[in-house]
Amino acid sequence: MLRTTYACSLCFKCTFNRNCFVISTALAGCIEIENQTPDANNLSLATDEDTPKAITLAGNDSDGSISTYTVSTNPVHGALSGTAPNLTYTPAANYFGSDSFTFTVTDNEGATSAAVAVSITVNSVNDGPTATGQTTSTNEDTPKAITLAGSDSDGSISTYTVSTNPVHGALSGTAPNLTYTPAANYFGSDSFTFTVTDNEGATSAAVAVSITVNSVNDGPTATGQTMSTNEDTPKAITLAGNDSDGSISTYTVSTNPVHGALSGTGPNLTYTPASQLFWRRQLHLYRDR
Repeated sequence: MLRTTYACSLCFKCTFNRNCFVISTALAGCIEIENQTPDANNLSLATDEDTPKAITLAGNDSDGSISTYTVSTNPVHGALSGTAPNLTYTPAANYFGSDSFTFTVTDNEGATSAAVAVSITVNSVNDGPTATGQTTSTNEDTPKAITLAGSDSDGSISTYTVSTNPVHGALSGTAPNLTYTPAANYFGSDSFTFTVTDNEGATSAAVAVSITVNSVNDGPTATGQTMSTNEDTPKAITLAGNDSDGSISTYTVSTNPVHGALSGTGPNLTYTPASQLFWRRQLHLYRDR
């Protein structure tokens, strides 16, 4: 809006006489002066991906002053905060490329400028990758295949690195394809950590692979023995065995002796060899044949 003002000049005529002093005026002429529209200043600036940028809008008014800064169109790939002319541009998460917004200025006489652009370049910055934690389980004494995983929003994973090894087992294979083997007879919790590195060399924070090793009953072991006794003399025998994760509840004779007999209840048995008379009779029968 233009406001018309007038610059006028006055002419003064002074007349003197004996009794008074007379001043008379006459309008000599007037010149119309129109308010000049202010100008908003274009701006070009840059910031890095995910990095806010402070922006100070500017304009000029040849015959007055700027009283108001008004954003006309907002940026497409970011957001503005603050009070014009002091704004902060925050790019959208992980966005890089071009963006812009427009604004106008209004002077103290109410005249408003044409809208101009603030052009913004958001520079690409490598985003670090993320390693993915896992929870898995296996049975006691049973190896478990584990495939490590991670993600990178702006690239690819190039390396998987084990940071800390498991306490109650061992890892084999080449990451990301590993095999966890629990320690013999171990059951309970175990874990290890790893990181991932992307194709631009950025490395993630370490995350855990948590493993539950389920208890499985280990079969007992019977203990063999060697002993001797005299002819026709019974021999007390105490059967033995062990169980690494429990106790022996039953002793069972699988095959009986050929040349004697067992009595008692396991594990406490008595072996009685066949009598001498029995062997002589057997030998006699054999010779008669």
